[in-house]
Amino acid sequence: ADSQAIKVVIRIRPPRTGQVEQWQYDSESITSDGSQSTNSGSPPNYNFDFIASPANTTEQVYERVGLRTVRECMRGLNGCIFAYGQTASGKTHTMIGTESNPGVTRQAVRDVFSHIASAPDRVFLIRVR
Repeated sequence: ADSQAIKVVIRIRPPRTGQVEQWQYDSESITSDGSQSTNSGSPPNYNFDFIASPANTTEQVYERVGLRTVRECMRGLNGCIFAYGQTASGKTHTMIGTESNPGVTRQAVRDVFSHIASAPDRVFLIRVR
């Protein structure tokens, strides 16, 4: 089922001041501008389940990729949100965030406890390792 499939999502970090954007992308596909082209002459193209642009907020990223995982976990299914990337690529910003701009992890914890509060007739066991 689709709910059990692994989803691959990337988040585009905004370019630094003076940095030239080398990729063109939409919500599911990213292509090099040609400066990264291989010997075959055509620029590489990659497809993902979702590509979050710099215009997407962390809240939007969570709503698109994390909320469903949290809801399914609260129904008793296993789920995992895994962040991978090079140093300084934005993993901590996306996953933890700040008090004023909470990341995916903070939003997930908020929703877990909100769900627990809305189901007083159930008993929940939460373990964190």
